[in-house]
Amino acid sequence: MTQKIIILENRKDILGDNLRRVMRLIPTREKGDKKLQRLLAFRLNADGEEIVRKYLLDNIKKIIQCSYTGSFYDFIKNNAIKKECGLID
Repeated sequence: MTQKIIILENRKDILGDNLRRVMRLIPTREKGDKKLQRLLAFRLNADGEEIVRKYLLDNIKKIIQCSYTGSFYDFIKNNAIKKECGLID
């Protein structure tokens, strides 16, 4: 089975533009994380820029509340981390 890989580095279309704008919200140390970029590209394609921006800002607030210092991608993907911080029941 062949899989489509989203190549992010050279995107010149609207998805690439949206991704570059959304990546401005990401902390500098996380900007090079390809897993995070691919997740955001997928979400942008599915939901659009406004919803992804809100999603990121909500998660940034949660990270600050929790004083989480690990990977942003791990925080987004791992509900156990959020549960540990008391952010979800």
